[in-house]
Amino acid sequence: MQDNDWLCMQDRAEQEDASNQPVDYEDVLEEIGISPAQWAMFITCGLSNAVDALEVMSLSYIIPELQPQYPSSINGSLGASVFCGMLLGGLVGGEAGDEVGRKPVLLASLGLNFVFTLLFALAEPSWALIAARFVTGLGVGASVPSLFCMAAEIAPSSRRGAMVSLVASFWVVGCILTSLLAWLVIPTSGWRIFIASCAAVPFLCFLLVLVLVSESPRFLMKKGRSDEAMEVVRKFAASSSRELGGELGGELGMQQSMISDRVDVWHNLTELVMSERLKLRSLLLSFLWVGISFGWYGLELWVPTLLEKMGVRMCWDAEDKHKCLYQSSLVVSLANVPGLVLVTAFVDGVGRDKMLVGSLLLSSLSVLSILLVDSKVLSGLMFCSFTMFSVMAWNIVDIVSTELFPTSLRGLAMGCFTALGRVSAAAAQVAFASMEPQPSLLLASSLLILSAIASFFLPELSRARLEE
Repeated sequence: MQDNDWLCMQDRAEQEDASNQPVDYEDVLEEIGISPAQWAMFITCGLSNAVDALEVMSLSYIIPELQPQYPSSINGSLGASVFCGMLLGGLVGGEAGDEVGRKPVLLASLGLNFVFTLLFALAEPSWALIAARFVTGLGVGASVPSLFCMAAEIAPSSRRGAMVSLVASFWVVGCILTSLLAWLVIPTSGWRIFIASCAAVPFLCFLLVLVLVSESPRFLMKKGRSDEAMEVVRKFAASSSRELGGELGGELGMQQSMISDRVDVWHNLTELVMSERLKLRSLLLSFLWVGISFGWYGLELWVPTLLEKMGVRMCWDAEDKHKCLYQSSLVVSLANVPGLVLVTAFVDGVGRDKMLVGSLLLSSLSVLSILLVDSKVLSGLMFCSFTMFSVMAWNIVDIVSTELFPTSLRGLAMGCFTALGRVSAAAAQVAFASMEPQPSLLLASSLLILSAIASFFLPELSRARLEE
């Protein structure tokens, strides 16, 4: 009898020891799956990405409205100011996200978007319009690194590609919402009411982030705040009706990085571009961001203008030129949907590299076909084809940009790449504003082909653990 008591006590002690052992963060995420609390965070990050799309794409609908009141030079200036703001915001927001956390940066960026979108709607002088769009660009640029890092860091490895792709897909939700608002509001109430209605979206997202989003456990652990990280992970587990024992500590189930801990921003930038293991990744992704940003932003932001110049109409109110233009743009935006479904369904199974190279090549071919076909109907279909394949490429670029760098450098790396992309996008605004459609489309097609070549040399990390 005493032997049985002793055995029971030994079993109980072993269970207690096991419950106090450090738990593996990646294994816990795999065990939990995707809990309701994580779904809420993914959707909220996605909606924040939709805000960024709305802020950027709304410009393409108000440029034609500004022409009677303002000089034509304001068109390129507004586009360039947004992307200059996004450039600076990406650098500052990426570094700030690695230092103070993903959630505070996301809240600050949404607050900037809300306030300065409203001010843009009220502004009268040209300089005030340009200044308001610059600060709005700061908010957009600052949010991107944090929302994508957050999504990558709370997703289990086996489904990370699909979840980051889901967040990226909300850009299209923003594009479609912008098209609908422009169609419904501008013809009847003018561009200022349209912009004011756009400001309501970042305010709503600010509230959702405040209530539904927790700080990234991976960021908290990297900062030595394991108790807070454990609290967030327990919240994930509780929302899935699971109990979690142990403490997040020890090896944390995360590979130790060969990159040293943070020192300062210049040291970290040097690590990105000079580290033997990271410099090729940084170079390839930099070129990829430049190429796809020029092609996509150059084409998508000027879709209404290009459709009008080329006489392409895909609408059901052909007699009303104003409405027809917005309806045609809406049709092009809806072409994103099949691309989103494909990339979300297959990115973890087929692999990032194959889908990225293929989508970039098909995007380039679509742009080239716009120049070659004689039919306006076929030109419209090629615009839709480009939209579908380019959104697939964008989603995969967002995924690999968060996967290829350790946690201590992930936000800064994403910020640097988005900043480079903004420079390219600003150059695209100038090019598409000053050139005829043919040479600008040819340039965009060429850069997309070169981007496909660069992406061929990136490492494949489907279903791999994030690096620390």
